[in-house]
Amino acid sequence: MNNVFKICISGLTGSGKSSVGRALATSLNFRHIDKFQTSTYKRLKDDLKYKDYTAELANNDYARAFDNEIYELSNQGNCVISTWLASWIIDDATLRVFLYAGLEERARRIANAKGMNFEEALSYTKEKDEKSIKFFKEFYNIDVAYNPDLFDISINTERLDVEEIADILRYIFEKKIKKA
Repeated sequence: MNNVFKICISGLTGSGKSSVGRALATSLNFRHIDKFQTSTYKRLKDDLKYKDYTAELANNDYARAFDNEIYELSNQGNCVISTWLASWIIDDATLRVFLYAGLEERARRIANAKGMNFEEALSYTKEKDEKSIKFFKEFYNIDVAYNPDLFDISINTERLDVEEIADILRYIFEKKIKKA
């Protein structure tokens, strides 16, 4: 294992990547990296002037720059990276996690986070998943919907709360680094 510990959390829209990532990073005293820490995302916001920019990250102009920036940020010290592609981008990850939940639960989370009604959130979640899955398959040849061989652990986030999941991941991480 390397001297920098990198925990990658991947999953579909509303699966809990950022919430779990923040909680785990806090519990380990690691940096949390997601799209909001990148200058690429900030530039995208300025360039496009849209309310939601995630889907626009999925284009050739921004995708590689975003991925490269996430990779560079991950080399700056111990971190938890919460992005769709973290587990694929970070080739020296210490731990790779896939989070999942059913579509309706993810839509409820999106509705709460974005102040949408459930039907709007359901439509938004389906559309974002479909566009992102298609782009990542075409651009990277990656099936982000699920690739069980890549991950150390997969967790259904409908069955546990954020802190319980962070505790489980912390335990697995600590066991894994003791074996190294």
